[in-house]
Amino acid sequence: MVLRWAVAASVVLAMATGIYVLTHFQQTPAASTIVSGQVRIDTTRVPSIPVEAPFEVAEEDAAVVRLPDGSHVEFDPGSRAILRQPGGGVRQVVQLVQGGGSFAVARGQTQFQVDTPVGTVAVVGTEFSVTLSPADFDDEAAALQMHVAVRSGTVAVHSAGKSYLLGAGEERDFPEPAQKAPDTPIAQEKRGPQEIEATLSKVDANGNAIVVTTTEKGKKAEERFALPKGAPVFLGQAVAQLADLRADKPVHLTLSADGKRVLEIQQTPIGQQEPDDPPEGAEPRKDRAGKDKGQSGGKGPAHIRGIVTAVNAGKQKITVARKEKGTLSERSYPVMPGTIVSAGGKQGRLGDIRPGMEVHLRLSQSRQTVIEIRIENKKGRS
Repeated sequence: MVLRWAVAASVVLAMATGIYVLTHFQQTPAASTIVSGQVRIDTTRVPSIPVEAPFEVAEEDAAVVRLPDGSHVEFDPGSRAILRQPGGGVRQVVQLVQGGGSFAVARGQTQFQVDTPVGTVAVVGTEFSVTLSPADFDDEAAALQMHVAVRSGTVAVHSAGKSYLLGAGEERDFPEPAQKAPDTPIAQEKRGPQEIEATLSKVDANGNAIVVTTTEKGKKAEERFALPKGAPVFLGQAVAQLADLRADKPVHLTLSADGKRVLEIQQTPIGQQEPDDPPEGAEPRKDRAGKDKGQSGGKGPAHIRGIVTAVNAGKQKITVARKEKGTLSERSYPVMPGTIVSAGGKQGRLGDIRPGMEVHLRLSQSRQTVIEIRIENKKGRS
């Protein structure tokens, strides 16, 4: 009798456990499967993505993810997102934090939704893409711009308190231009350095500063610039010291976009004639009034393209290989402090660049240092 009761109790316990387990797994949403590419959660590569787990796509390639409702998303390299718990009449919620993706949404009875800090994109079944462009690479709280492009069907976008319907073939940026914040010093800095001509009035080698006289609209003005540590100084094409420069002689200054910091100083040695025409491929210099001033300084092009072979962010140096007169050559360039690095409209840093990437370098007046880097092709070895 005791044995029979024990067996019966075991059966009841097993049935209860089975019901609990079945109910538990029925209530837990299925994880999304990674079809291709690399996705990491807390730096660990994973084969699937559970709900409510922040994940990041590797920088090298896009990642294709199959969602539980049958939809597919191709996330751009470097994208960050969270797959939220569905509910409230919404079958799938993708919270896009950074980057972008192309969405092929399976038709269903309820909505598929993409949430971003800029707005929400809601569909029933269609193909579209969403791309976020941060205003500042290092500040996730800064203003973002959202670009929505529709390949088929119709999507509804809600942003800044307004709703929009976009049909196949339509694309739009959010927020609208009128809603964008005015330029800030940081936004202005992204426009790149400016180059001016001036007359060197005074050199303060001990204070690491210079005083120059500029002419704008026929009026002369004196300006004092404190040089940041490591700002390069050139006498012709030769590296020089601040004390080597001659007062009352012309100088070429490369300034930050806000015009407050000197990135490079170059002065033509006495007796050396400045050419009237710029070298091939170089952009003409301009004074503060915007007038062309010709192009003097180092030989060679002001803009070069090549494949990165080495990067040393600590020493502010980049090495690229490129074809020069039919021969493959390799050269290292120092990178000026504060140099702008960009890729696809996003701002980055020198440390984001990897060997194997194709880059466009803008060189300083001396052709010795890099003052701007644009990543043309992001594929590279990590």
